[in-house]
Amino acid sequence: MKNKGFTIIRLNGDSLKKDIVESAVETIKDTNHPAVYPLNVIKEFTKLLTSENDIVLDPFNGSGTTCVAAKKLRRRYIGIDINQEYCNIAKKRLGELYVY
Repeated sequence: MKNKGFTIIRLNGDSLKKDIVESAVETIKDTNHPAVYPLNVIKEFTKLLTSENDIVLDPFNGSGTTCVAAKKLRRRYIGIDINQEYCNIAKKRLGELYVY
């Protein structure tokens, strides 16, 4: 949809109104994963591309940020990673998360 000189992307009733998503740098305690993505960035795209109760798949799950975002947004999730250490970190993060 074109509107006043910029493009609004609208999927699942939510819209992303700018070309970039800004977020502070995040670290996760007890992990040495080289590519931890900021939770707010992942949440923004998860909201844009899915609806509540959809299934979110991350085949390179790493520390589990995508699954954490999905759980916080009331999506179901599947996370897969070849590294058992990262699977344990993701499992711990999800276990500590309370969604009300």
